[in-house]
Amino acid sequence: MPAPRVNVLGAERSPYLRQHAGNPVPWRPWGDAAFREARERNVPLFVSIGYSTCHWCHVMARESFQDPAVARLLDESFVCVKVDREERPDVDDVVMTGCQIFTQLTEGRASGGWPLNAFLEPARGRIFFVGTYWPPEPMPARPSFTQVVEAMAGAWRNRRDEVDAQAERLDSLIRRQLEPEASEPPAAAAAERADGSAAGAARDAAMRLMAMADPAHGGFGRGPKFPQAPFLELLQHTGVGPEHLALTLMRMAAGGVADQAGGGFHRYAVDDAWRIPHFEKMLYDQGLLAAVYARHAVHAGAAWAAEVALRTSEAMVRELRMPHGAFAAALDAEADGREGVGYLWDPDRFRAALLADPAVAPHAAWAASLHGLDDPPGFRDPHHPELPAEWVLWRRTLTADPRLPAVHAALRRARDAGPRPRRDDKVIASWNGLAIRGLALCGMLLERPDLVDAAEVAAGAVERLLRGPDGILRRTWLDGPGPAQAFMEDYGCLAWGMAALARARPGAGWDERAARLLHEADERLRAPDGAWFDAAPGLAPLGVSARSLDDGAVPCGTSAALMAVGFGAYTAVDLALVSRVLPNAEDRARDLGVINIANALPQVLAPVVCGAVITGLKGQGYDTAYMVLYLLGAVICLLGAILVVKVKSVP
Repeated sequence: MPAPRVNVLGAERSPYLRQHAGNPVPWRPWGDAAFREARERNVPLFVSIGYSTCHWCHVMARESFQDPAVARLLDESFVCVKVDREERPDVDDVVMTGCQIFTQLTEGRASGGWPLNAFLEPARGRIFFVGTYWPPEPMPARPSFTQVVEAMAGAWRNRRDEVDAQAERLDSLIRRQLEPEASEPPAAAAAERADGSAAGAARDAAMRLMAMADPAHGGFGRGPKFPQAPFLELLQHTGVGPEHLALTLMRMAAGGVADQAGGGFHRYAVDDAWRIPHFEKMLYDQGLLAAVYARHAVHAGAAWAAEVALRTSEAMVRELRMPHGAFAAALDAEADGREGVGYLWDPDRFRAALLADPAVAPHAAWAASLHGLDDPPGFRDPHHPELPAEWVLWRRTLTADPRLPAVHAALRRARDAGPRPRRDDKVIASWNGLAIRGLALCGMLLERPDLVDAAEVAAGAVERLLRGPDGILRRTWLDGPGPAQAFMEDYGCLAWGMAALARARPGAGWDERAARLLHEADERLRAPDGAWFDAAPGLAPLGVSARSLDDGAVPCGTSAALMAVGFGAYTAVDLALVSRVLPNAEDRARDLGVINIANALPQVLAPVVCGAVITGLKGQGYDTAYMVLYLLGAVICLLGAILVVKVKSVP
C-alpha cells in the first residue's frame, strides 16, 4: 500500500490555507500541479473552498478534516485542494455558480455558502458534484461527509459515463451564466431607449427591489439577512423607497448585527429582526456601510446615522488597520473555538464591566436596559448545547446620549481583556478600495479630516505593497505580494476608492491614479467586444472566461469601475474606454442583481457622452439621435448638479 501523501500548505501565505496546514488531509494549493497529479493518478479532485474567518469552515475542519480516517478516505480516491476564496474569487465564482445551479436542479432551489466543496473530473476540471457543509453523521435530508466521499469515489470507479455526462451538463450551464454574449444595442433601439433610459434602468431595478422589502424589520426578504449595501445605495441614488431605506438603516444600527460595544457591523443576521448575528466582521462591509450611513446622515439630516458612520469608521481603523497603513481582511466569528466570544454577555458580566469604571458605574442599570439585557437571552451556541443562553447587545433607541461613549469604552476594555477573535491580516486590493472610499466619504461629509488621512495612508500602502516584481497589481498581500494577479473587482474598487479620495483631497493626484488603474484594467482584462473579463485571458479558472455584471456583497468590477468614472475619474481616463462598456451595462442594469451599474449609469452617461461628442467617439455604437438626447440629458444633469453643489456637495 503506498505511503500517505503529505499536506503541503505550510508554505502558503494565505491564513486560511495555513489554518489547514496541520490537517491529516494531504491538501494541495490550487494550481496546475494539483491537476497534473490528478490526471497522472486518474482520480478526481476534491476542491474545498472557504476563508479564514468562516465559522462553518472551522466547524467542518474540526469534524472532518482533522479526522485521520476521513483523511485516509480522501487520500485514497482524490487529489485534495484547498482554496482561499478571498485570494481566488475567480475560482470561487465558478464553483459557487455550479453549486447554485446544481442545487436548483436537485433540490428545487438555488443555494450556496461556505465551506464550498466540489468534486471535479481531472481532464478539464469540470464539476460533477458540489455542495456546502456536510456533517460527520447523517442528518435529515443531508448525508454525512463520508457518505458523500464514498459515493463520489464509487461513481468515478463504476459509472464514469454518468459522471462525464453530469459534468458536461453542469459545465454548459455554468458557462451560459458566467460567459454572457455581448449585446450591442442597434441604433434604433438605442435611440428609442435614450430618453431617460439610464435613470429609468435604475428606478426599474429599485422598484423590483422594493417588491422584496420587509416592511416590519427593514431589509429584503426573510432571515438570514445581509446588509446588502449595494441595494441600499440603489435606494439612495434613485430616491425610491426613502421610508424603507430609513427603516432598514435604523433597524440594522439598533440590532445585534451592529457591534454595539465596538462599532461596525457583523456579516449578517440569522433572524428577520437583525438581532442575532453571524459574528465575523468583514472589511468590505465596514467600508460600504460607513459610506451609506454618512450619505444618509447628510441627505436626511439624521444625527444618529452620522454617529453610526463615524463609529463604523473608527472601528475599522482601530480593529483592522495594519502597521503599514493598509487594512486587514476580517475578524473571525469565533475565539477559543466558540462562536461570538467577546460579543456575548450576561447581565452579571455586563454590569461588572461598567462597575469597574467609577465614571460609568452609576449608569450600569440604565445601560443594561438600553442594550436589551432586561429581555430574555437570544443566543444559544448550537455546538455547545450544555452552555447557558447568552445576550447579544442591541439598542432600544438610537437617540444620542452623552453617557454612551464612556459605556461603550468600558465594555470594549472588558472584552479586550479576554480572548479575541483572530484577524486575517491579508490585504485584499478591492476590499481596501471600498475601505478607502468609506473613510474618504465619512471624513469629507462629516468633517473628520483624520478619516481622510487614514484613507490616504491606506491608498498609498496598497499602491506600494500590492505590486509584484513584474509591476502587475496583485489581488492580495501578506508578507509579500500574493500569487494571484488582480481581478477586475480589484481594479474597479480601488479606482472607486481613489476617485472618492480625489474628491475629499482635490489636487493630490488621486483622480489620475484612479484613471491609471482603469487603463491598466483595460490593457489586461479587455474582452474582444470591449467589455472586461473578471480575470486576465489565459488565467481564467477551469477555462471559464467569466464577465460578471452582477453585484453581491461587494460590487462587481465593472460596476465599481463605472462608479469610479461617475465620481470623477473620467476627467483623466480615456472616455472611449467607458463608452465601449456602456451598451452592455445599460442592458444588464435592468436586471435586479446589477445594482451598482444601475447606480452608475445616470452619473456616468452625462460626462461620457459629453466627452464622446468632444472627442468624436460617434463610432462607439451611439448614433446621432442617441448622442443628442444624452447630451441634452447631460446638460440638465449638470445644471441640476450646480444647484445641488450650491446647497452642499454630497456625493
